[in-house]
Parts: sequence; structure tokens; C-alpha cells
Amino acid sequence: TGGVARRQFASRISRYIFASATLVGIIVLLVLAWDTIDQGAGRLSIDFFTSYPSRFADQAGLRSSIYGTVWVLAATVLIAIPIGVGTAIWIEEFAPKNRWTDLIEVNINNLAAVPSIVFGLLGLAVFLGFFGLPRSAPLVGGMVLSLMTLPTIIIATRSALKAVPPSIREAALGIGASKHQVIMHHVIPLAMPGIMIGSLLCFVISLGAFSEAKFLGKGVIVTIAQDIESAFTFAQNWPRGSALSVLLIVLAGSAVYLALRRIRLDEMLGKR
Repeated sequence: TGGVARRQFASRISRYIFASATLVGIIVLLVLAWDTIDQGAGRLSIDFFTSYPSRFADQAGLRSSIYGTVWVLAATVLIAIPIGVGTAIWIEEFAPKNRWTDLIEVNINNLAAVPSIVFGLLGLAVFLGFFGLPRSAPLVGGMVLSLMTLPTIIIATRSALKAVPPSIREAALGIGASKHQVIMHHVIPLAMPGIMIGSLLCFVISLGAFSEAKFLGKGVIVTIAQDIESAFTFAQNWPRGSALSVLLIVLAGSAVYLALRRIRLDEMLGKR
């Protein structure tokens, strides 16, 4: 009884501490938002949203930034979501379970943890340096952001497909439906909420990842981060380093997969 009482007391104390920490963060956020609105509301005008960037502060606007963001995000969504969802469905439902699919899964999980700056440098080296695509094209920025968000979409979609009960598949197959009909008419509709969450994550990640678009479309999307400017200068001098970084990540994932497979094989032989 004494142990239960102590655990309940500790639980209440933890709940109060976490609630207080959350309340402090909300209060600070509200204070910063109010200060920003109070000082900046009087300076907002329609020209601020319809004017192009300028070296004169009173004439600068966000028109090119808004247009560039919309075009790049549209390209990202149109490229990443169909490819990511289709890849996840193929891996989860149709792909044979062998070492190659295991290797693909390991590398997808590794690419999901790659920093966005690496994808930006990779896009600069491949799309601009190798293929010679125009720097200010929103399509190029959308292609790079698609590469960055594909692992997230694939992982989220696969989790949604795994969450569908096996009884749904068995019941549909039992009444004579083909595998394709089971997946298209039963599995995917039930997994659609999880797929939509993965797509939303794709949109949010793309919205926040301005560095890649900065590398590929300096005239389309305008940001004020000085570290991105320095990274852009570095990328112009060393564009192939990003490709090498991604290659090393893939090789490292492959090495981890082979090591885990060897350990599993040794365990199976040891049990025999």
C-alpha cells in the first residue's frame, strides 16, 4: 500500500511539473506573439505582400517569396506523394521478402535521418551541376524536397498499411477477391488516415526546408538566414561532397544490414 501511495504521489508531482512547464512555454509564446503584433501591425500594408524584394527596406516585399513557395511546394507534393505512397504499397504488399528488400528498408530508414542540408548539396551537384537544370526553376527545388521527404512518406504509409488488421485481408480473399482488389478496395481506404498524415508531414517538412530551395532557386525564394548564405557559397565550391556523403550513408546502412544479417545467421546456426 505504501509503495502504491508513493507512486501515485510521484505521478501527481510529475503531472504538475509537466503542466507547469507547458504553461510557461505557452505564456512565453503568447508574449512574443503579442510583442510582434504590437510592433509590426502598424507597418503592414498590401504593398508588403505585393512588392518584390528591394535593397530599400520600405520598398521590400514578399511577392517573390510567396510565389516561389507555392510553386515549389506544389511541385514537391505532386512528385513526392504519388512516388512515396506507391513505393510503400509495393514494399509492404507486393515486394518479395528477401535480402534486397531488407536492404532497401534499411537505407530508407537511414535516409530519413539525413540532414536537409545534405539533400540540398546533392541537388546542387546532381540537378544543377550534372544535368545543368536552371537554378531558378521551382521544379528543381521541388525535386530536391521530394527526395528529402520521400523516406518520411514511405515510413508513414507503411506504418498505416501495417495497422490494417490481417482479418480484413483474409475476409476479402475468402470471398474471392484478388490481391489487387483487396489492397485497392479494402486496405488502402482503411489506411488512408495514416497516409494522409504522412502526406501532411511531407508538406510541413517541405515548407520548413528553405535551404534546399535557396541553393537551387536563389531568385525564386528569398530568405534572410546568413548561415544559408555561407552554405550556398560552400556548395558552389564543393558540390560533389554531398553526393559522396549520401553514398557513404548508403554504404554504412548496407554494412549495418549485413552485420545484423550475419548475427542473425549465427544465432540460427547456434540454435541448431
